[in-house]
Amino acid sequence: MINEQKQLTANILTPLLENSSDSVVVTDKNLKVVLWNKNSSILFGYSHEEAIGKYVYELFFPEEYAGKYLEEFDIYKDKNHSYLNPKITERIYITKDKKYFTAKIKLFDVSEDDEWWSVGIINEVSNVESIAEKLKSSEEMFKLAMESTQDGFFICDAISNEVYFSSRWKEMLGYTDEEIPNQFSEWEVRTIEEDKEKVLEKFNQIFTDHLEWFSFKFRMIHKEGHIVFVHARGQILYDSYGNAVKIIGTHTDITKQMKIENKLKKLSEVAKQSPISIIMTDMNAVIEYVNPYFTQVTGYSEEEAIGRRAPELMRTQPDETVLKDMFSSVKSGRTWKGEVISLKKNGDRLIESATMSPFYNAQGQLTNILVAMEDITEKRATEQMINENEQKLFQAEKVAQLGHYTLYVAENKWIASREICNLLGLDWKEKLLIEEWANLIHPDDKEEMIGYLTTEVMGKKKPFDKEYRVVNAKTGETRWVHGIGELTIGSNGEVTQMAGIIQDTTDRKELELSLRELNVNLQEKVDAEIKKVRLQENIIQQQKRFVDMGQMVNAIAHQWRQPLNNIQLLMQMLKEIQEGVDYGDLESVDLFKKHQEQVMFMSETIDDFRNFFSSNKKKEDFSVKSEIKKITSLLSPQLSSCSIQLQLECSCADMPVPCNLDEYDSCRFENDVINGSSAELRHVLLNILNNAKDAILEKSSGENIKGIIKINMASDEKCFHISIFNSGSPIDDAVMLKIFEPYFSTKDEGKGTGIGLFMSKLIVENEFKGKLYPENMENGVCFHIELPKWK
Repeated sequence: MINEQKQLTANILTPLLENSSDSVVVTDKNLKVVLWNKNSSILFGYSHEEAIGKYVYELFFPEEYAGKYLEEFDIYKDKNHSYLNPKITERIYITKDKKYFTAKIKLFDVSEDDEWWSVGIINEVSNVESIAEKLKSSEEMFKLAMESTQDGFFICDAISNEVYFSSRWKEMLGYTDEEIPNQFSEWEVRTIEEDKEKVLEKFNQIFTDHLEWFSFKFRMIHKEGHIVFVHARGQILYDSYGNAVKIIGTHTDITKQMKIENKLKKLSEVAKQSPISIIMTDMNAVIEYVNPYFTQVTGYSEEEAIGRRAPELMRTQPDETVLKDMFSSVKSGRTWKGEVISLKKNGDRLIESATMSPFYNAQGQLTNILVAMEDITEKRATEQMINENEQKLFQAEKVAQLGHYTLYVAENKWIASREICNLLGLDWKEKLLIEEWANLIHPDDKEEMIGYLTTEVMGKKKPFDKEYRVVNAKTGETRWVHGIGELTIGSNGEVTQMAGIIQDTTDRKELELSLRELNVNLQEKVDAEIKKVRLQENIIQQQKRFVDMGQMVNAIAHQWRQPLNNIQLLMQMLKEIQEGVDYGDLESVDLFKKHQEQVMFMSETIDDFRNFFSSNKKKEDFSVKSEIKKITSLLSPQLSSCSIQLQLECSCADMPVPCNLDEYDSCRFENDVINGSSAELRHVLLNILNNAKDAILEKSSGENIKGIIKINMASDEKCFHISIFNSGSPIDDAVMLKIFEPYFSTKDEGKGTGIGLFMSKLIVENEFKGKLYPENMENGVCFHIELPKWK
């Protein structure tokens, strides 16, 4: 902060020398005068030519005080006093004509490269012996002396309030000598009210404390209405009783000086409150000043920064070439702008936009480097995120085959994403002419599209939503696109812009055309496929019928084996009786009767099998239990011959315990009656029972193991449950998944077609709306049939 204030002060030295109403003396480090203003000549009596190049102690240091003042100066040089932080002291000086006086001097220093100067402003004159001596001889002589200065002066009688204002005093306020009478009230009416009260309070305190000298600043009103800043200084004369009798003083117009000081204060506040980092360095990049924002951003305190080289403190990352370019630009008087990457005190990365400017002193010499840096770390991070998101959007648009656009009506231009440009075969650029889009519309669609855009969108203010064809500018390929756009309406009610998307719909459009063509012949294809399916079903049913017939023929063979043996035995006995063999009471009539019974049994068996294969599928009410008994009566001889025990039981809800079905022809409470095709149910039961028999025989593998088939029927409010358990081997999990597929069989080739269970499941699900599913049990497998009751 100190060094920056030195430079600011250096920049105002010239106006200060020219405009100050005080004595201003500038010396080098050896106290040799280098600058001397006209007020110094008035105060000390030396001309400008006489003073320049002389040592101050030769000019106005009294001989008896010279040694002391030089010692003080050596101490002062090491303190680095700035314009805003000067050293103020009181000294006794001597004029050219050997007159002594006491004055206050404000000292501060200015430096540039290896040069150093001391500036002294002598303005707090406490006692001017020349004036005092003249006053002693005559007040008129004092007036004459003061009229030759730039200051206005006044003499006031403290007892009578009589006052005298010099011509210069009146001139400072814009008045002629005749316009303002010598009255105390003239001072009162021309002093700012707030300041007047303070000045009067100060004089009362001075009188009370019997102080001899006074000095303070206040504001007065110029004739033209603007404010004049006044520095009042002077002496109060007291009588032998200690009463103030005379006030002799001067008014110095310090308006310009106050403006400069206020400007400096504002500049200092601007630097302090600036939202950017400000650094002042010497020409070797050694930091002399940093503002508060710099410490806030970097984490370095002012004490840590001052005296350090900026690149080393901030661990700046530009390479040596960039650093050389930065400093060479500034040293040659040019401003350097660019981005600087450095590290904060905690090691965090810091990106800043930097401006390095040369800084000149009042003599036009380049003394310092002023650096202003804006923290753009978050801005760059945001830009990177935006770039990444734009890349993601570009990839997403590429995959989705769509792009976004914004059309500016007034400019007759539009901005399109890269994907749209790729689709249209255009080279991507910042803005495209609308004609570039219009020219790529397919010739067959162009008139309609232009009309739609003009009338419906721009005219009726409707959102753009249209599918049309475009021609790629580079390949000549025709593509279908779907355009969507939302409108922005201006304050005048007209469309100002339209933003939306354009999607490549060529693949979908071609698919629609294919589907449209497919739909023309779809019914024919469906009918053909249905015919194939029905034919396949008929083939499967015929195959199933043949399988069932084979199974029934096998059953008939078992049924007829015993009757045929009996008939053969009866025929043998009849022959032997005719030949004379004696069978006791058994006569030929008895043998014929038994023969007739056997034939009748075989005839009834044929009827049963014929009824089983009846093609009548008429739905009617029938007893489930009766159908089960019919099937078991046909198969029981065959099962018995295979050492398989058949058990039938009923677990109807109205019975406390299962009953043996052999005891009843039908359920006593008629809980087993359902509606449907009894022939279809017999096919299902026959298939499951034959599979159960085969599973038991496969498990026994020729060993003398008795098998069991248990049929259980149960009923509840909703359906009938038929469970057919066999003691064969469990079904593998892999087989369980495919068991109802057509033509799938685990039997040896020639022993099974894989049609039976497939057809059985179709019958149960389609004809009876029921369920058929297997379940592995502890000692075998159980097939469950659920038949819903018909209401």
